[in-house]
Amino acid sequence: MKPQTKVKYKLLVPNFFTIGNMFCGFISIIYSFNQEFIMALWAILFGAAFDAFDGKIARYLNSSSEFGVEYDSLSDVITFGAAPSFMIYNAFFTGQITPFALISFFPLLFGSIRLARFNADLQGFDKEEFKGLPIPLGALTISSGVVFWLFVWPGGSENLRIFIAIIILVSVLMVSKIKYPTMPNFALKHARPIDRIVFFTIIIGILAVVFWREIAFFPIMLVVALSGVVYWLIDWLKSSRQTGSDV
Repeated sequence: MKPQTKVKYKLLVPNFFTIGNMFCGFISIIYSFNQEFIMALWAILFGAAFDAFDGKIARYLNSSSEFGVEYDSLSDVITFGAAPSFMIYNAFFTGQITPFALISFFPLLFGSIRLARFNADLQGFDKEEFKGLPIPLGALTISSGVVFWLFVWPGGSENLRIFIAIIILVSVLMVSKIKYPTMPNFALKHARPIDRIVFFTIIIGILAVVFWREIAFFPIMLVVALSGVVYWLIDWLKSSRQTGSDV
């Protein structure tokens, strides 16, 4: 294989994963349109899997590029912004144009702002933490919440106030400055302690979803989304005590 061909191959491979992510978002919107919300949720989950590995593969192949970053963000807007917003609207507000119905726009609005800020602040292609809730986690929290409210929570489709509050909270967390860890280093021998914790938490979460599916999916994702707030409060309390002791 010629060197030039190898370079093109390295550039194409991560972009195929990005295309897979975008396709999952497209399929999720179709499922939502057909009122198949569980399938719409799983399509977003598969999109998140593609999104989790395209960057890692690009770095492994040393083929990270500005084009790849921008293309990845465009795919994310569709899969983790438009798809959850359409899912909310089609599940609870079809045919309505009310203030509550317009809240279904929040995942797309705040998710797109988060991605734009991420790209504007990006320096290099490696990062140890995210500023604000990553949009895939926000999308999975909200879309799993749609399924939970429709099929698990008693009378959920009639009583939406709690879920609307969660949508607003998760959307705001995406544009907040609260820090969240990146995907762990899967070479656990060289991983940081936080990487090991995140890795095994992911494994436990996957097993819970496999065995309890829609019942476990939303509670797990909500805990993940709120974990950043808990860590922020702990850090704030520590810094407040240190400031008080220095006075």
